[in-house]
Amino acid sequence: AREKAEKAALQLEENLASWDPNNNEASTTDPYKTLFVARLNYDTSETKLRREFEVYGKIKSVS
Repeated sequence: AREKAEKAALQLEENLASWDPNNNEASTTDPYKTLFVARLNYDTSETKLRREFEVYGKIKSVS
């Protein structure tokens, strides 16, 4: 168990060292304009999501 915890801690350190949100093209430019929606039905499509949320403003991407 201790070995597993040490391995997880090392992996976390490596991930933190390589994390650079300013050079990530997949990230948004403004985190305050990002919305995370969870627990969606598997039948929910991108089109349905866009239709529901476009009433609140322009949508840059759905992924």
